[in-house]
Amino acid sequence: MDSEVGVVTAVDEKTGMVTVRMKRSTACSRCNACTSLGGQEISVQAKNDCNAKLHDNVRISLPSTLYFTAVGVLYGFPFVGMIFGFIIGMYGGTLAGLNEYAPLVGFSCGIIFMSLVYWAIRQRDKKDKKHTKKHSPMAVEVVN
Repeated sequence: MDSEVGVVTAVDEKTGMVTVRMKRSTACSRCNACTSLGGQEISVQAKNDCNAKLHDNVRISLPSTLYFTAVGVLYGFPFVGMIFGFIIGMYGGTLAGLNEYAPLVGFSCGIIFMSLVYWAIRQRDKKDKKHTKKHSPMAVEVVN
């Protein structure tokens, strides 16, 4: 379980979430999962498991299983979509009599399928953010 320390900048009592500002660590690798505030600062929405108040320093934790699941979804699914699209495009290009252009058709279909998978992930992410907090980081303790 990875953890970072940041400052609570907003508390939403209704949803039980806090907004935490912290410095971007090297583990982040600019993945853009958090809102960038410019430079080395990021803003993270987290479950308020430690009843943090405004301006408290809190430890934010993200379970390793959640991290690996996210990596699998963000990189694995689009890769599979790209390969599937390439195979379908190559096969379709060959059936259509475009033998010399079949790799180009396959490449184009691979890019289209990968884009569709990214779009589907994005749509699912928007839906999940509205309805669930199960994939959110957690504010686990107030630190001094």
